[in-house]
Amino acid sequence: MEKRKTYQRLPQRDMDIALQELLKRFLQDYSNGIFQVGQILPSPRTLAREYNVTFSTARNLYTKLAQKGLVKSIPRKGTMLCCVPEPDTLATKDLLRNGLTTIGVLDYVNPNAILNLTMTQLHTIDELCNQNKILSRFYNLHKQFDQILTTDPIDITNEDISALKKQHSVGYIFLSSQQISHKENWKQLKKLNAPVVIVNAEPLIPGFCTIVSDEIKSGTIATEYQLKLKHQKIAFLGYDFPADWQDQRISGYRLAMEKQNLRPIERWSHFFPYHNPENIMDDSKEAVFQEAEKIMKTCTAAVCASDALAVLMLQYAYEHKIKPISLVSFDNDWRFRSWELTSVQYPFSEIATAAFQQILMMQKKNDNEPVHQKIPGVLYKRLSTNKWEDGK
Repeated sequence: MEKRKTYQRLPQRDMDIALQELLKRFLQDYSNGIFQVGQILPSPRTLAREYNVTFSTARNLYTKLAQKGLVKSIPRKGTMLCCVPEPDTLATKDLLRNGLTTIGVLDYVNPNAILNLTMTQLHTIDELCNQNKILSRFYNLHKQFDQILTTDPIDITNEDISALKKQHSVGYIFLSSQQISHKENWKQLKKLNAPVVIVNAEPLIPGFCTIVSDEIKSGTIATEYQLKLKHQKIAFLGYDFPADWQDQRISGYRLAMEKQNLRPIERWSHFFPYHNPENIMDDSKEAVFQEAEKIMKTCTAAVCASDALAVLMLQYAYEHKIKPISLVSFDNDWRFRSWELTSVQYPFSEIATAAFQQILMMQKKNDNEPVHQKIPGVLYKRLSTNKWEDGK
C-alpha cells in the first residue's frame, strides 16, 4: 500500500461508529486513487496496521462490505473491490446503542421556561427513553444562554447539523417553535440522513413525519361535552382575526352541533379583538363585558376559543352576581389555572409520546415513509364547575 498520513487510533466503545470512520478513511483513499474497482485489497491485518485500527475492526469492515455485495473473496488471491460503497453503508439503526436526539428551543433565562411547551414535551420524551433504556439527548437551538429568548427567527445552521451528526443518533424528534424559520430548517434537517419526526408544525411538512394537535376533533370534544350536559343553545366565542387553529375548532363545533340537528350560534365566533397574547385580557375585556348579557340571554352554554374569553365571561357573572353559563375553553394556560374552567387541553404529552412511538416504528420497519398524525386534545373537567354545569 502507498504511504498515507498517520491516523489516530479509533476508540472501540462503539463498533458501528468505528466502522463508519474506517469506511470514510477507505473512501478518501479511493478518491485519491490508492484503491480502484477490481483491485485486490490489502489483508485485514495490513489494513488494520495502515489505518491504525484493531484487526477485528478491519476484518468486520470486509465482512460487512461482503454481506452487501461490495467486495468478494477470490480464492488464493484475497478480497476484491467490486464497487464503491456509500459512506452510510454500514449504518446500523440501533436505538439502544445510539439513542435519539430531541431538537428544540429552550430559554434557560426566562423563569417561566419550565412551564412552556418544549419543556413539557422534552420531559415526556426523556421519561419514555428511560423506561425503554434508550439514550436520550437534547440539542438546544437557543445557544446564547445568557440572553432571554426573543421572537427573532432561529435557524438550524450547518454547524448545528455537524454537531448533531457527531451524536450518531438513530433518530431525531424536532420540537417546532414560533421562533423557527421553517422552510430553511426543513432543508437542513434533510442533511441528517436519519428519521426525523416533527411535532407541533402547521401546515404539515412534505417529506417528514409530523405529529400535530387535531384542532377539529378538539372542537368536537368541547361541544360534545356541552351536549352531554343537555345544552342545546351553545355558542362559539372567538376572536376577530383569521387563524387556522380557531377555524378548525369552529369546524369541530359545527360538526358536533349538526350531528345533533342543532343550529350553531356563530354570532360571536369571529367577534372579540385579539392583539398581543400577553395582554389578551385587557384587549378583550371591554368587548366581552359589552356582549356578555346578550350571550347569556341567547344561549345556556358556550365553547370559548381560549381560556381568556372564558375567564372574562366568569368575571362578568361574578361582578354582576349572576350564575354563569356553562363554559368550555381550550388549552388551560397556566395564567388561568386558578379559575374553575373545564377545558380541552393541548395534548403536549400525547404528541410527544406519539413522536417517540413513531421513531420506534420507523426503526423496526427501517422505513422513512412520511406519516402525518393528528392527536385530539384532552378534556380536563374540574369538579368544582358542577355547580353551574347542570343544564338548567
